[in-house]
Amino acid sequence: MRRFIILNILFVLSCLRGMACAGEYFTHDTNVFNIFYNDEYDNDSGDARLLFQKQLVDYWLKYVGEGSVRAQWKREPVYSEAAYFFENNCKRLFAAARRKGDVEMETYLKETVKYNRICEELSDVWEYPTKQQLTERKRILRNMQTVGLSYKGTRMKAQYALLYMRANLLLGEYATNRTYWLQTAADCPKGVYRDMMRSLYANALLHTGAFRRACDIYVEQGDWVSVRWALRKYRNIAGIQTIYKEDPNSPALTYLVQYFINGSNSCYEADPDAADDKAREDDRVALLSFIEKDVLHHPAVRNKAMWLAVSAMLYYDMDSNDEAWQAINKAMQMQTDTRTKNSIRCIRLLISTAAKPLDNAYYDYLSTEFAWLIKQGKEQKNAYFNGVLDRIVYNELKTKLYDGGQKPLAVALIGMMDELSLPVEQYEFNEESSDIDTENSEYHYFGWEYTELLDEMTADELRDYFRYIAGTPANATERFAFSRIYKGDDMFNDLIGTKYIARGDFATALTYLERVSMKNVNAADISFYADGRDYEKERWFVRQRAPEQDSDETADRPNMTENPKVNFCREMLQLERRFSLAREGEGKRGMAYDLATRYYQASCYGDCWYLTHNTQSWGDSARVNEKDFAATAIAYLNISKKSKDKDLQAKSLFAIAYICYQIEVWGCTYEHGEWFSDIPPYSPVYPAYRELAACVRRDKTQRDYITHCDILQEFMNSN
Repeated sequence: MRRFIILNILFVLSCLRGMACAGEYFTHDTNVFNIFYNDEYDNDSGDARLLFQKQLVDYWLKYVGEGSVRAQWKREPVYSEAAYFFENNCKRLFAAARRKGDVEMETYLKETVKYNRICEELSDVWEYPTKQQLTERKRILRNMQTVGLSYKGTRMKAQYALLYMRANLLLGEYATNRTYWLQTAADCPKGVYRDMMRSLYANALLHTGAFRRACDIYVEQGDWVSVRWALRKYRNIAGIQTIYKEDPNSPALTYLVQYFINGSNSCYEADPDAADDKAREDDRVALLSFIEKDVLHHPAVRNKAMWLAVSAMLYYDMDSNDEAWQAINKAMQMQTDTRTKNSIRCIRLLISTAAKPLDNAYYDYLSTEFAWLIKQGKEQKNAYFNGVLDRIVYNELKTKLYDGGQKPLAVALIGMMDELSLPVEQYEFNEESSDIDTENSEYHYFGWEYTELLDEMTADELRDYFRYIAGTPANATERFAFSRIYKGDDMFNDLIGTKYIARGDFATALTYLERVSMKNVNAADISFYADGRDYEKERWFVRQRAPEQDSDETADRPNMTENPKVNFCREMLQLERRFSLAREGEGKRGMAYDLATRYYQASCYGDCWYLTHNTQSWGDSARVNEKDFAATAIAYLNISKKSKDKDLQAKSLFAIAYICYQIEVWGCTYEHGEWFSDIPPYSPVYPAYRELAACVRRDKTQRDYITHCDILQEFMNSN
């Protein structure tokens, strides 16, 4: 049976970095409305232990010795900084406590290890504890309560209080935790341990009937896991109105409206396909009416700026851009907390992409906002700002600029983002990753999206684009982008020259490729291919080095002394000139065969595809605005097949059949006996093989490439 292998893998070569597979596309869909959030907490993990992770890591770093630990992490990166301290039953923490002679800490750690072990047992849903195990667990927890309450010191008051409340939690003594927080724990010094106890207090409130107050605490702490569970039935308009009537300033409202605005309304979440556009529109209208008729006029509502931001987003989602712009500008003028103020500013930028015209005033505004977002991201180490810029450029401005006839600027902005390499996931934030890379020691690599845009351009368009970004900016946005975009001559001369090769304009290609340094040529990933392959070898007879062997990262870099693209262009110009001047005859037919060999090797199907493209895809074919090198090869072979030389005639016919077959089945493999199973009857494969078969039957000489070709033998046996 035929085995169909979908080879949709894009080889990450010369210009492409980051994405190994073509299907792994990043959506650039950062939620701009972002008022409820905990910057230190991965809200999608579902792991509540991560809520205070950063604060705990900072605490233990200070206790153990920050300098030595961070130095070790730099030498040997750790998967989880928190796990580093708690693995092996807190071995490293015990060692630090003993070194300090800290008996109070040792006692606390011993009880913490017991607590963690019980939590692990409770999380194991496959193991049911025996009666004896339950009794022992209860005894340990009672003793933990005693240890926590018996502490009379001050230095570790918060830790021992936390120990007591944790034991209460596992024993189900919620009322005790509620009282203990109000009478004792709330007076502990501010810090991570007090925050952890406040979370346990919220849990106690939830279990003792104080639902809304518990939710408010979860929201204030940015505890996504708890908030999502506690407010799961309120994530709709009715729920928003219910909480609002109880307390128009409830922190829970921040979470609920953000959940609604960001497209995660519970009525849609269960089955997004079931919610039609009208249902969504009706809900937006209903919430907007509620805000404008009630909330904005309620004297007790303190954060009206947030509600105006909600209104602006609702208008924006309904394509009422003028109303959205008016609402968000009103919000900008109101007093509110810093987090909300920053989010409002980001929302204003988002709405501007739909509401404002492309003029110099707007370009001034964009450059100011871009600079602010980058500055905020770096100073606050908060990837939210980077994510907003990412979305604005990729998902909003790109379309706006394309539609406005400003495609070069759109591409330049993508190039700018590519150079900035800003982290857009909070947990991936790296201070160094937001620095602009101005070094070009060897070869410059672009991200896949920028590469794709450049690859889609014709040779002339790419030439003009390079002139554009290297020229004088016409507005503030261009000035901002051009100052941050990569503009290396070597890189673009290679890209442009390669484009002209693909167009078959070898003379123009040379004018660019001859400027490319050999240092750059050897540093490119395609150099592994170029150094080990020969475009003069017939592809239909020889398969040169498999791609997975060529770009082995452990291999030494090539040290070529000549640019193979330059050599190819010069040779093709010479061959085509000689061919055009040659008289009809055997000599010209021989030259035709040589030209066919080179054209096919340089095509997307050949081993020397790097001559015409910097990437290869198994789904590729001749492209618009490029010369069809494979078809050109066949045209030359149709000349060489008329040779009176039987060897040249046979080789030419074999090559034609080979090329036709490879184009037909490109990206697929067949097993023996099924070579023609899915090839349609109108395919050019059949006449090519009929002509080849006829030649073989006429000529009694059995050449090796004929007898060894299973495809040909199968065709001849069945025809």
